Amino acid sequence: MERLTAKLTAINAANMAANELAPRLRAVLASFVGKPVLTKPGDLTAKVKAVLPPPAASAPGLRVWRYSSPYVLAWTIQACRVDGNGTGGYHEVTATVGELRDGVLVKLVTQDAYRTDYTEAEVSAKRAAYEAAEQAYRDAKVALYPFGERD
Repeated sequence: MERLTAKLTAINAANMAANELAPRLRAVLASFVGKPVLTKPGDLTAKVKAVLPPPAASAPGLRVWRYSSPYVLAWTIQACRVDGNGTGGYHEVTATVGELRDGVLVKLVTQDAYRTDYTEAEVSAKRAAYEAAEQAYRDAKVALYPFGERD
C-alpha cells in the first residue's frame, strides 16, 4: 500500500496546486484578453511575464511550467511524493486558463476544480468493484459460447 499512498498524496497535491494557481493566473491575465501574449517564437511577452505571480506551487516536490501550445494558455503542475520506504508516486495535471489565436489571448476559460480528497479506501473500493465487473464480463462471455459476441 505504500505505493498507493505516495500516488494518492501526489495526485491530491498536484490537483490542489492547480486549483490554487489557475484563479491567480486568470486574475492577472484578465487585462490581456484581446491582446498579444506570445512572441513569434511562442514565448510569453515581457509585459505578461512582468505580471505573472511567482509560482507558489513550486514548493518541494512540486514543479510548475507553462504548457507550450499555440492554442491554449496553460500551466502544468507535477507533484512527486516519496513515502518513508522510498516508494514514490508522481502526477501531472494541467491548469488551462485561456484560449489563444495567433498569439493573442482570445478569452479566459475556467475548468472544473480537480478533486483533492482521494483516499486509499475509495481507491480500494473502486478497484474491487472493477475486478467484480471484470469477472462478471468474463463469466458472461463464457456463457455466450459457442455464439460469441456478434454474428
